[in-house]
Amino acid sequence: MKKALLAVCLIFLAVIITACGGGGKSNPPSYPFIPPVPPEQLQNLELSQKIFNLNIGDTDNIIVTLNGEDVTQQVTYTPYDEAIARVENGTITALSQGSTIVTVSLEGANNAVFTVNVDLADLELSKTSYELGLGEEDTITVTCNGTDVTESAVYTLDNNLITVEKGNIKALYKAGETIVTVSLEGANSATFTVKVIDDSDEEVPLDNAILNKLFELNLVDNDSGNKSELTELNFPGAFRYTDGKKYKIISISEGMFAACASLESIEIPNSVTTIENGAFSGTPIKEITIPDSVTSLGYAFNSCKSLEKITIGNGVTTIQASQFSSNNGLTSLKTVIIGNSVTTIEDNAFSGTPIKEITIPDSVTSLGYAFDNCTSLEKLTIGNGLTEIQNNQFSANKGLKSLKTVTIGNNVKTIGYSAFDGTKIEEITIPNSVETIGDGAFSGTPIKEITIPDSVTSLGYAFNSCKSLEKITIGNGVTTIQASQFSSNNGLTSLKTVIIGNSVTTIGESAFNGTKIESIEIPNSVTRIGDYAFQATPIKEITIPDSVTSLGYAFNSCKS
Repeated sequence: MKKALLAVCLIFLAVIITACGGGGKSNPPSYPFIPPVPPEQLQNLELSQKIFNLNIGDTDNIIVTLNGEDVTQQVTYTPYDEAIARVENGTITALSQGSTIVTVSLEGANNAVFTVNVDLADLELSKTSYELGLGEEDTITVTCNGTDVTESAVYTLDNNLITVEKGNIKALYKAGETIVTVSLEGANSATFTVKVIDDSDEEVPLDNAILNKLFELNLVDNDSGNKSELTELNFPGAFRYTDGKKYKIISISEGMFAACASLESIEIPNSVTTIENGAFSGTPIKEITIPDSVTSLGYAFNSCKSLEKITIGNGVTTIQASQFSSNNGLTSLKTVIIGNSVTTIEDNAFSGTPIKEITIPDSVTSLGYAFDNCTSLEKLTIGNGLTEIQNNQFSANKGLKSLKTVTIGNNVKTIGYSAFDGTKIEEITIPNSVETIGDGAFSGTPIKEITIPDSVTSLGYAFNSCKSLEKITIGNGVTTIQASQFSSNNGLTSLKTVIIGNSVTTIGESAFNGTKIESIEIPNSVTRIGDYAFQATPIKEITIPDSVTSLGYAFNSCKS
């Protein structure tokens, strides 16, 4: 009992010592709890304005007061979207289009908010309409929020009657009217119009007499005044001579610059509508653009052995036979861009040239054997204007041994026999417009997979010697798979997967003889399966539908 009482006393003594700060580390002092001031008792910040409507780049100012005292510089501004507006010391700067709420805060006061709406800035133009004569120039000044942005603005034209560069407007050499759209990031676009007046007194060809006038007026860069020493040709489409007349150059005469041994660069103005035969024959030019104004283009570039690239404008309608062929000396031509007004490309137009890629525009409705012996041609795009790919038209027999990529337009109905025979095509899509595929159309190509669309109703022996062909899907337009059509005897030694369309009624003799087909589904449309149709194939299981009324010795030597 005495021991228990002693223990209680010792515990009580320890508690007293701790409370008095003895024997250990002291606890921090406690303070009385002060409740926060309720929001309704805080003072409100007063704003000079609650909504600001600005354009990008604009600035404005807000004044913030508390109990009548200006605290604009002391408060904190927090935009919800900092990408739209920035606020510093009461100055609002509009940054990008949109709307954002800005919170204004100050210790000891209720927060306040205001809204900044930012719209695109307006472009101001010094003039909105111009009228210029041929070759005349003028200027425009563009401002945005009082800042000159003439040089940084983008000028978009709806035709090629003029040029606009950094605010300098130049009328070219064809009458008409154009609308120019001026745009700048962060601003509303603006437009102005330019009317070009044909104020010429006389239309003339570029011949020796006119060239001498251009030399005399220093309008062609040439020190000697001798055309045979020209290295580049850049001449105006219209000029005013000392007789007071304005001359408009509408053609380049026959043989005008033939054999100019130094002429490497030519720029033809859009006043020219005709370029005659031999105009630049034998010159060392490397690249030429035929402007849209040219509607009549002769054999102007014969023997231009250095010519590598030609762009044919939207005025030419016919590319003539052999016009740009190696037989006419264009042995370096690699790149051709054909305008959207060309409707006819005649035989041998580009034959023998080292073109690697060509696109036939949708405007072309008549295409001859234009690319014979183009041994470098790898990529061909056939536009939607053509309805037929002719027999042998792009075959290795015609010299297109490198052709690998082909896109067929959506209006082609016929792919003739041997059309792509022996080329390097590995993959091709046959559009739903095609109705007929002739014998040998893709013979000997390394195609691995092919789908015959439902539109095809006549399918020849199109894939003979296609040793890489593994899968074929026959659409619902074909009614007969012909004898030996896809057999190993015809070179289809890799064929493994075949999907037969629901319109096939006959599978002919030896149709798939010796192929690698392991399984196949014969649709209910089939009524006849000929002898040896699947002979020597590794088929493991086959179901003959009830529709079949004539079944030959179709599965001889099917050991699997």
